[in-house]
Amino acid sequence: MLNRELVREAHQAATDLGHEQIGVEHLLLAIVHPSANSSARVALGECDVTHNRLYAEFRKLPATYLKSDAPVAPDGGRMLGAEAVHVIGRAEGMAIGMGTLAIQPEHVLMSLIWDPSDGVAITALERLGATRARLLEALVRQKVAVPSTPLRKRKEWSEFRPASEEEVQALASEYAETGVPYRVAYSGDHALVSVAVRDRW
Repeated sequence: MLNRELVREAHQAATDLGHEQIGVEHLLLAIVHPSANSSARVALGECDVTHNRLYAEFRKLPATYLKSDAPVAPDGGRMLGAEAVHVIGRAEGMAIGMGTLAIQPEHVLMSLIWDPSDGVAITALERLGATRARLLEALVRQKVAVPSTPLRKRKEWSEFRPASEEEVQALASEYAETGVPYRVAYSGDHALVSVAVRDRW
């Protein structure tokens, strides 16, 4: 079971930011909330991550971020977003593996550290200088039992650049032959392309 205080603070963070779902970003804000008291908060603090700095990062998200198909409940209640459910599920597995059913902030942070994706939350942490490796070292200094599973390497991507639909199709064919991973996003009617540059931790 997830720490109730963590859920309460995450819900408040989502409300304050105007987001209709509770995401990993809000869980992180709850972990570093000034009233919080956990090894995870201390570890994040050692990596120069404070509530104010993290909140400023998430304030940059568009108003449509974590938009819900269902309206917010009349009482203001919010559901967990898909990524948050995924992170909490991994945190629960880590907690059980460590002999407890209580999901603590440390389990949530470790779940995020071992997530190989480049989500908004981990990207914000890295912009603040808190890399996965640095966070893991800080948790170890706090004598938190961490998994022995090595961190998985992740892709480092180039900046997105505009591309026409014809260019996207041509690049898709080229990268399929060369095996280079690529990403395509759309902003309005415009396509944006990014390619994998190298692997990193």
